[in-house]
Amino acid sequence: MRWWRLMERVAHDLEAVGVFSVLIVMVVTVVDVIGAKVFRQPLRGATDLVGLAQLVAIGAGLAMACFAGRHVALEFIVDRLPRRWRQAVQLVVGVLGLGLFGLLARESWRHGRSLALSGQLTSTAGLPYYPFAYALALFAFVTALYFTADIARSLAAGNQDAEANDKP
Repeated sequence: MRWWRLMERVAHDLEAVGVFSVLIVMVVTVVDVIGAKVFRQPLRGATDLVGLAQLVAIGAGLAMACFAGRHVALEFIVDRLPRRWRQAVQLVVGVLGLGLFGLLARESWRHGRSLALSGQLTSTAGLPYYPFAYALALFAFVTALYFTADIARSLAAGNQDAEANDKP
């Protein structure tokens, strides 16, 4: 349980980073529009800044969305299943989520390394791409840890049910 609370705290902190990124998107957009319409001078690199900030906002909120139960779920179907089947579905979803986000973390890290070696920059702002690929790898890794903890909780719940059924 301590592991779950620690992961939830990390996800909450990352969510704050995501909220700050949404604020950056709003500020950059307002400055760009005012600059373009009033001063006829749009903010240079605004499109790049908004795109990268959106990547951070979405990626940083992934794990907290899982912890808060704000992800896509088929509860209206799963809730009608017997308890054992619900646990099995939860386990399968956990394994698939772990695989998906583990793969995303690994491939984002590899892509970040490739971008760092090539020195690729955004077209208008001239910002390096690689820190954002590494950030996405971190966000995906934390989300994969959520699924790891969820699998452990699912297995623990299954073991408790099995022990309860074994007792006379």
